[in-house]
This record gives sequence, C-alpha cells and structure tokens, in this order.
Amino acid sequence: MSIRIKELKMLFERISSFGREENGGITRLSWSPSFLEAQRFLENYMKEIGLQTRIDTFGNLMGTRPGKEERPPVFCGSHLDSVPNGGAFDGALGIIAALEVMRSWQEEGFDPLRPVTVVAFAEEEGTLFNGHACMGSRFLTGELDLQARDIFRTASGTSLRELVSCYPAQSPDFFPLEPINRGSAYIELHIEQGNLLEEKGLQAGIVTTIVGIRHFTLLIKGRANHAGTTAMHRRQDAMVAAASLITFIYQRAKSADNTYVATNGRIEASPNAENVVAGEVRLSVEIRAERMEIIERVFDEIRNQISCVEQEFVVTVSVCGKNDLLPVPMDESLIRIMEKCAGETGLPYLKMPSWAGHDAMIMARHMPTAMLFVPSIEGISHAPEERSRFEDIEQAAILLDKTLRTLVCAGV
Repeated sequence: MSIRIKELKMLFERISSFGREENGGITRLSWSPSFLEAQRFLENYMKEIGLQTRIDTFGNLMGTRPGKEERPPVFCGSHLDSVPNGGAFDGALGIIAALEVMRSWQEEGFDPLRPVTVVAFAEEEGTLFNGHACMGSRFLTGELDLQARDIFRTASGTSLRELVSCYPAQSPDFFPLEPINRGSAYIELHIEQGNLLEEKGLQAGIVTTIVGIRHFTLLIKGRANHAGTTAMHRRQDAMVAAASLITFIYQRAKSADNTYVATNGRIEASPNAENVVAGEVRLSVEIRAERMEIIERVFDEIRNQISCVEQEFVVTVSVCGKNDLLPVPMDESLIRIMEKCAGETGLPYLKMPSWAGHDAMIMARHMPTAMLFVPSIEGISHAPEERSRFEDIEQAAILLDKTLRTLVCAGV
C-alpha cells in the first residue's frame, strides 16, 4: 500500500486552484469555466494513472480501473461543484482521496477482481436550480426526469439543456438518459462539516444514517395596527408570537442532547414597516433527526405549543407546506467491513449520522452505500475557512483503500 500525503496535498492544491477567490474561498459552480477547467484537469490525471474516462451528457466525470471480471463496478467519489465562495474540501476531497487510492494501485500493479469507478458528480450543491440538489447522482441513477430539462432554469433564465451543451457529444436534441447499471457498492469520503469528531479527538467517522429532514412554514396571523396608538394589551402582534415560537423551538432543540436539530432560517413579516404592528408573519421551520419518530415527536410538540401561543397572543397559526426527506440508512454490511478495516489499521473512529445531505443518499436507493467522514476543523464548512488536517485525510484515505480492496477482492 502506497498512499502518500505528498500526493494528496499536490492533487488538492491543483483542484483548489480552479475557482479560487481572493479571500481563499472557492466558487466552482457546475458547468462554469472553473468547473470545466477542473474537470479537464481531473480527466487528464485519471488517464495518467491508468483509468478509462468518460463524461456523461449531464457532466458527471468517471474514471474506471477495469477488473479481472466483467461485473458491476464499485463506485467511489463525491462532487466537484461548490457553493459560491465556499470551501476547498467539500466534495473535492472525496474525489482526491479516491484518485490517490487508484494512483497507488497503479504504482503497485494491483488488479482488482471487479472494476472500480471514481466519479466526480456535477451539481450536488443545488446552487443553480433553486435548491434542487444531487442532480448529477440523480441523473446517473436514472432518477432525474430529463423530459423536463427545459423547465430547470437558473435565476438568470439559462436552461439545463443550454448548460450541458458545453460537452462535445451534446446537441440540442440529444439528451439521452444514461442510468448506471446497478453497481455493487458506492463509497463516499467527505468532510464531516460539523465538529463532533474534532471534539472527541477522533480521526474518522463511519456514517450510519443520513438524517431525515422536515420542512414546513408557520403562517401566523394577527392584526396590523398603528405602532403608536395601539395599547400593548390590545395588540395581536404576529411578530411577537413568532418570536415566542422561535424561542420555544430553539430552547427545546438545545436541551435535546443532540438527538435532533431545529432551525428557523427565514422570516417574512407583513406589512414589514417600522411603525406598524405586524399583522402576518411567515416563519420557516426545519427539523433534522436520525429517525422519523423523533421528527414526528418534535413536530407534535411544536403543534401543542402553537395552541398556547394562539391563546397568549390572540393570533392564529397554520402549518403550511410540510415536506419530508426520509432518513437514509447506510448499508450495514459495508459499515461492518469499514469497521473491520479501521480496526486492522488501528484508526480511531466514531459511528455517527450525517447531518447534511450528500450524493450518497441518492446512490443508496440503488446500491449498498457507505460514507466515511474526515474531521472538520472547528466544524466550519461552506466557507473560505473550511479546513481539515492532512494527517487525518491520509489516514482516511488508507481506510478507504483497505475498504475498496476488501470489496473488490472478496467479490461482494
């Protein structure tokens, strides 16, 4: 085994140069010039280390090390795109670690029993199409309905069809669906994007579940009135009622011992004037937890509190737009393999949920899937200050190498 930290750093620095802002942040939006430059560099690097490359008509780059047998491949990788002015490690690290494993196999002359395909997904972040995330993995697995390709448009009005026309094989009327054959497994290495591993002094996290999410909106209706002439005891202030609910939601989550998180990220007041008591407020609520029963319990607690708020502040509160993303468990057999490999390498790890979404949650609907986390310094992500220690990255890459070898040698 020849995983080398020097090679990891070199490849990381090269990828980080594409889309780098003056403040050190990365802006590498899918199909942008910096994205395409990074993709061309990766494609050439894949060829240098003996991988067979292709780019599908959505823009997912794949590099395959053939196996001795014609069998479905083990997929490994992450996403190449970033959020605006984001961090250099998010997504890219999973591609880099997988490629370093493939480079070491070429150096060693290791031939796997089944193929391994390193994939660099496009448009995971959901930046371009109003929060529609993981589009590259949805396309690759056949989930994305490309009959609606002209419906997907950026804020500036550019269609998905126009964006992907940058690929030579693409023409305005040629957009075939290219779902992958069912793979044997998908493994994604990613930064944690939180600080649990750092707090516990551990070098790796083995993901058990990608948490479920419930989004909904609270519509709070009071009565708009003059801010000066309306006595305090006569007010039906929707803003104060919203503040009460925000405090309740926050305090309950804070005391829940990390079993769930809850966020009020957006608030819209009407008429939104300094000298008018707010008559109506729309308040977004997001709940994330490893199990849906936790989300349901929290949702019921909020609904019970709504009744108290309605009485106290003489308002009405409606729940609107409830939308669920179910928890996605990782494959138990892959988790056991990864744990066994971690034990053999002496790598301290923590079994933990992922509190953020990833391409792995899409791939898990089609094949056994596992995730490996690298600690994030101070839990910072989606920001220029995003960092991980290369000593931790090296150890995680060694664990990834050992896990992939187990999968391709055992023929599972």
